[in-house]
Amino acid sequence: MSWPEVMKINNDLDEPLNFTNYIYDIAVFGEKSYVMAPMNAKIWKNLSLSSMYLYGHTGIRNYVYNHLSEVDIDALFQNSGICGKQLNAFHDFDGCNTGNGIAVIQNITQIAYNTLKEKFQKGYNRFVEGFLSQETGVGAWLNETFGLGSTTLSSLQTIDEIVINEEAMTPLWKVNPLPLQLLIL
Repeated sequence: MSWPEVMKINNDLDEPLNFTNYIYDIAVFGEKSYVMAPMNAKIWKNLSLSSMYLYGHTGIRNYVYNHLSEVDIDALFQNSGICGKQLNAFHDFDGCNTGNGIAVIQNITQIAYNTLKEKFQKGYNRFVEGFLSQETGVGAWLNETFGLGSTTLSSLQTIDEIVINEEAMTPLWKVNPLPLQLLIL
């Protein structure tokens, strides 16, 4: 790709010039690209947190998804100011709020959550659990927020623990609207 072509892409997408070059490198070399080499982890981290085109480029989507680690996805939810836009671009839909991770969890629908690929769903769950554990734990938060009065629910710390516990789920099914905006499972 010549510099004029790269500059045109750069002007169209508001991506930094080095990002477009890295993305082009992934498109040409796939998993063997410069940016995906272990020695370039810092470049990959910066690219994965800040680039929109990385997530929207359908030709490299599988390479990107396979290369994203749990740490990368956690950083996306915690540190990217455009997490929702990146998730929307990757999944080719507009189901997520376009802001940061907090905006995403506050406004995600069950349909949008179910559209997310597995790594992103797990990252979402870890982010919600981490966010709520700063308070009192997921179960205690749900109990307090919705006035459920469940002793079983109060003792559970994670979404997975709640979902597999029938006694904990029973009071949640009775709440209207269903407080699964955060659980979405």
